[in-house]
Amino acid sequence: MVLFLRIMAICIFAVRFCTCQPIESLVDEDTEQPGLSIIAEQIENFEQNPVNILTASMEQLSQIPGITTSCAREILNYRQSGKMFLKEHLALVPCVHAELYRSIESYITVTPKPRPRLQLTGRQRGIFIPGKTRQITDFKTYFRLKCHIGDNLFFGGLVEKDLQERQFSNLLLYNCQIRLPFKNTYLILGHFSINWGHGLFHWGGFRSSSLFSMNAAGQNSGTIKPFLSVGENSSLYGFCLSTQFRQCAVQAFYSKRFLDASLMADSVRALKSSGLHSSENELESQDALSENLYGMTVCRHFLNCSSVGLAYQSMLYSSPFARGADVDKAFAFTGCKNNITSCTFRTIFELLQYWGEVALSQTGGTAAVTGFQMGMNDFNFYASVRAYQKFQNLHANSYGENNNAQNEIGFLMSWSSRLNKRTRINFALDVFRHPWAKYRAPMPTAGWTCCSSIENRMGKTTWQCRIKIKSSELGENYPDGYGNAIKQIVSQLKTAFRIQWDYHTNKLRLRSRAEWIWIQWQDCFCEHRMPSGVGNVLYNEIKKTVTSRIFVQARYCLFYAPEYEGRFFLYESDVPGVVNLEMLYGRGTRWYLVLGYKSKSFSLHTKISSTRYLRHLKLGQPVVEHDSLMSCQLDWCL
Repeated sequence: MVLFLRIMAICIFAVRFCTCQPIESLVDEDTEQPGLSIIAEQIENFEQNPVNILTASMEQLSQIPGITTSCAREILNYRQSGKMFLKEHLALVPCVHAELYRSIESYITVTPKPRPRLQLTGRQRGIFIPGKTRQITDFKTYFRLKCHIGDNLFFGGLVEKDLQERQFSNLLLYNCQIRLPFKNTYLILGHFSINWGHGLFHWGGFRSSSLFSMNAAGQNSGTIKPFLSVGENSSLYGFCLSTQFRQCAVQAFYSKRFLDASLMADSVRALKSSGLHSSENELESQDALSENLYGMTVCRHFLNCSSVGLAYQSMLYSSPFARGADVDKAFAFTGCKNNITSCTFRTIFELLQYWGEVALSQTGGTAAVTGFQMGMNDFNFYASVRAYQKFQNLHANSYGENNNAQNEIGFLMSWSSRLNKRTRINFALDVFRHPWAKYRAPMPTAGWTCCSSIENRMGKTTWQCRIKIKSSELGENYPDGYGNAIKQIVSQLKTAFRIQWDYHTNKLRLRSRAEWIWIQWQDCFCEHRMPSGVGNVLYNEIKKTVTSRIFVQARYCLFYAPEYEGRFFLYESDVPGVVNLEMLYGRGTRWYLVLGYKSKSFSLHTKISSTRYLRHLKLGQPVVEHDSLMSCQLDWCL
């Protein structure tokens, strides 16, 4: 009864923060995701260097979070009609609704700032445990240099040092981009990244895994650009030559880099992705594996509405990848060499966009993804089909349950419709099947995810109601009559229901959220029903802009997640450059406070957070555990 009264009190007096947080709309709050630091830096780059909507190309517009390729083409058509002069005119384009415009308003401009010839930026971040001990857990510093010499030469560098690292330069990146005298020809030397196709060939950046991201599976790119972000394993090192003549674009690249890997008997057992080199095992695996990679991409455009691309890359490793003993490793990559051939296409007819990619690995495995998207003023529809058949590519990052383009066949459909000026309905359905064994399931499994939401905007407030249901099959160990553990397939049905309320003005943003999760288990063989689990989380958040340079943000949260499968992942605002998906498991409370000051040449941010867990011992006596952290960060620019 007491818990029910608390829930009612919070639902009545709760307030919530911003409706469309840019990063929050791209990440999935149900799972852990890698590469979040890269998307944080991309968001920062858009804020520091907004896109000029009066001169940007379709490729540049489609890079803005939330802008699809068909929407970018619609913006170009509207601009060519001579009706776009101000930044606010972008909201008059039919595909740019009010919520989307507000989320990208800080990423666009019509009066670009002059580009500095020499720019030196730095960031120092310290994390320590407050209290009597005041123990410093981490201290990180990095410096980034960018230099433009006219329009023909650019060079930059980034160096990062972590307190836990024994070496001075934990991360050292540098590159140079030269514009050759030939028309539209560029040469990149040093560290660079490749985003090509729809993630089957090579994708080194972040991909949105949100079901409501209309471009989640269809996210397309054909760029190779200099890399100066803090991602540990997202860049290549070598050179790239890019040229374009008439309607044809050609790119050739070569890279040789060293990877962290765990070796046993001169064979690769696992790749390390943490980037830390403090313990003996981490130092032993540092740069233990070398990768030689070379390839070429060709893309042909037709009438500015269609394109066809071909790509090839070959990878050679210094040590062979060993075949794992687990059943789910039966079709994993083995050996020292792998070749990838890919073909991609895209066609736009008025409001309809059709796209796809097919890739083939050296072992004979294939991967294919295709779909279409239709966008109108008040209705958007999206559908895609994916089939990853024994495909092996360590550089793949395509849409799916695991984002690695392996062992999956699926269908994704989503649509968004505006009922009136204030109400919008969203629906998404993802059906997937794993033809072969995977982790925790030594046999073929299947599942589906369904998500629906409704939003209603009334002036400065917005109500949102969302329900998400996911059915999946997992392998669990059960004792037989003799006490032996037997692996059986168990069906899991997870239902999440969420209610949100928003209030947003120029200086005040409020949010309140209440979410419940129900988990049901069922043995697929003997129909033995397992105990079901229920969890809930409630939080209030407020952000107040005190002056033009100072802001304060705070959140208080109550959570109850007795089962690990029903744990919550909540997006939290943090210091710049940090994307935090906090995992809440058990029973307790969590709060945090963020203070920020920003001027023209520097900014200072501080975050204090504390989590209080309520544990129960066998004797029934409750025990309270505290987990507190404090982080301070200084950003400056010269």
